[in-house]
Amino acid sequence: MARCHTTEKVQVTLIEGLFSSYGKVTISKNKGHYHINCLLNNSFHFLLTKKFSPKNLHQLSFIAGYFDAEGNSQLNQGRARIKIDSYDIDILRWISNSLTLSGFENKLWKIGNRGDKRTDGTYFNNDLWRITLNKALVIKKFIEAISPYMKHKKQIINMNKCLENIEERIEKGSIYAAR
Repeated sequence: MARCHTTEKVQVTLIEGLFSSYGKVTISKNKGHYHINCLLNNSFHFLLTKKFSPKNLHQLSFIAGYFDAEGNSQLNQGRARIKIDSYDIDILRWISNSLTLSGFENKLWKIGNRGDKRTDGTYFNNDLWRITLNKALVIKKFIEAISPYMKHKKQIINMNKCLENIEERIEKGSIYAAR
């Protein structure tokens, strides 16, 4: 079973479209929150081991899918930023290592401890971890690498805004990019 919780209707549509041909998908809604359960067939058995290898031939596709669900690209203080937040440190370590081995400078760090209060008054269920990419040319290269695999429309729109920001800053000379 694969599960997802979101407040984004576009993510509900994406998940349902991706997984409905592989098993039963149920969706429940409560106060603007969607809970999606996907009962998957045996073609997803390989996920049960949770052993990830940076040599996996499909690593960019996996990272793009994980980014679709857990990532965020945005402009912050006039600059493009990329982050991926998750409670699953094993997957984030694998992603961070894969990115590093592929030349994408990134930082993996803990942003919240289990039981700590969030700014919205709720509490962290577990330790929350984050991968960040902050250097413009690294972000540009990352977006270009995962774009062919991206499915989430909102993520694609935000990534394109980040690319436009980086290109504008290169043109203005605030980022040096050897052409």
